[in-house]
Amino acid sequence: MAVALVGEDHVAALSAAKDGLAKYNEALDKLVPWSEFDATLDIMSRYQQDFSAEAGVLVGSIKTHMLNSRREYHNATRSVFEWCALVVPLLKGYLRIVQTSTNTADAEKKILSKVFTDGIAKMGKAVEQLDECDSLLSKAVGQLVTLQVQLENDFSQQNNTSRPSVATGPVGMAIAVTGAALTEAMVIKKLKEHFNDIRTGFKIMNGRCQTMSSGISTATKALEDDKDMISKLSAKVTESQVWVSIEGIIMEELTTAAQELHDLCEAYKARHGK
Repeated sequence: MAVALVGEDHVAALSAAKDGLAKYNEALDKLVPWSEFDATLDIMSRYQQDFSAEAGVLVGSIKTHMLNSRREYHNATRSVFEWCALVVPLLKGYLRIVQTSTNTADAEKKILSKVFTDGIAKMGKAVEQLDECDSLLSKAVGQLVTLQVQLENDFSQQNNTSRPSVATGPVGMAIAVTGAALTEAMVIKKLKEHFNDIRTGFKIMNGRCQTMSSGISTATKALEDDKDMISKLSAKVTESQVWVSIEGIIMEELTTAAQELHDLCEAYKARHGK
């Protein structure tokens, strides 16, 4: 009977992991506003050619930091979520056996021991990835502040008509070439229209920089909460692994540890997938 239960619970675990990951993917942006960040990066790309070279370099660097931070975040949280989705049915099966039978469930203990070992490794890696995500977001915030200063400098009222970094941008160059066939008044009018468009772009960018900085603060708080949850999970997994490995362990102690780990896994799943 024990072998049958192992098979049934293992199949249930794999099925739950698959279903859980589908929920995780649906809730991808629930905790960190990645979709809002993406929208800001799109706007940065749209106006990037109208900025000075210095601003353009900053935009490129910010985009790189944000994309890399998203990758680290998703790799970390997805890995732990997947593990939680896998282990919950196994814990339920194990608890069912130890609570209703005098059988020591050796086969189940071996499976759980391996799963626990894998979980500890995944969680250690996940915390490292979240630390890297945090570092990348901090760098992005610093560069957002620098970008705002650079944009103010590029498009300040007193310099709008004299800074070569703006006047010789793609749109400015087009106006200059076309201007050869136009009167001076028409050229000045078109230049003013161009700079008005640039100012509009600057205002949008400036607002987006502020919004992204605020969003990153929210994201940083979410990262700290995630790291705290993963640390608690890892500690409980380590404790559960010790109980599972002891021969003739008191069932009450083992059952308590397994139930607490089950509850922590469910909480992490709820945070990222429900």
